[in-house]
Amino acid sequence: RQGVTFEFDNTIEGIEIFYRLFVRTRSSMGIPPFPRALFSEIHAHLIRAGKACLALVKKDGTPINAMISLFSGESFIPAYAAPQNVWRKCYPSEVMFWHTIEWAAKHGFRYYDFGADSPRQTGLLRFKRKWGGIQHPMYSVSRTYRGETVPDFDSSGPAFVLMRSVWKRLPVSLSQSMGGWITKQMS
Repeated sequence: RQGVTFEFDNTIEGIEIFYRLFVRTRSSMGIPPFPRALFSEIHAHLIRAGKACLALVKKDGTPINAMISLFSGESFIPAYAAPQNVWRKCYPSEVMFWHTIEWAAKHGFRYYDFGADSPRQTGLLRFKRKWGGIQHPMYSVSRTYRGETVPDFDSSGPAFVLMRSVWKRLPVSLSQSMGGWITKQMS
């Protein structure tokens, strides 16, 4: 009723559309975007090999959400999403998840892996539960040198609040040009 459509677009042009949306999404969240080269490689080595896909949601022909999903055994993994908040009232994320869950089920995937989250991300956890997501604990092991404290890598934790508030204020073009370097430093 609102002119919102869903489609798969596994072309390199689709990757260009995805990346423009992805940079805007990450910038608005205060998170540096990964470099474009990552998604070119995902296209070349995974999407073209049938091990991943790119889906788009459009409103009257204009892309308003994009998502790259990976296939791993029996799992469909929505790995990189680019919803645009300005279109939130058109429910592009709901359209995206409805169609990709349906597609994954029709193609024999047993699991739709929503990915890991922090317990602090209550809104995201609520969104995933709405789609039938079941939370499972994940454990990690860290080894430090000479008794140093283990760093807190929780992106919703206090250590990241300042960085996010500063990054949100950057122009999108600067966020894009610096994002690749910043994400390498953080990994």
